[in-house]
Amino acid sequence: MITIKNKGYYKAVASVDVAYTLDPTDNNGNLLERVYIDVDTTAGAVGITLPEIADLPANWNTEILIVVTAGVDPVTITRAGTDTIGTATDLAITGLGANASLTIVGTKAWSGVVTS
Repeated sequence: MITIKNKGYYKAVASVDVAYTLDPTDNNGNLLERVYIDVDTTAGAVGITLPEIADLPANWNTEILIVVTAGVDPVTITRAGTDTIGTATDLAITGLGANASLTIVGTKAWSGVVTS
């Protein structure tokens, strides 16, 4: 598993099927305001695990944008712990240009809006 940390922008490229863990904080533990993940699924599916909300700093003013910029394989975004994404445990985006915007809306809840 590859950890994405201290990045406002990250290029995620699948080499067969690959999994990433997202830590949207800087080196001082502060939550980043915006994280953009550019995903290439040409060589396979990509999985991204969100951090558990309870492990993040109390200031939840952050947006995570995940965009498929190449390939047609799925990107599966999974919660950590007992958090939810809407009412679900995961969210999938598939297809070139598909994207998901995620924000924290509660102590155990992410909001996930998918556009394709």
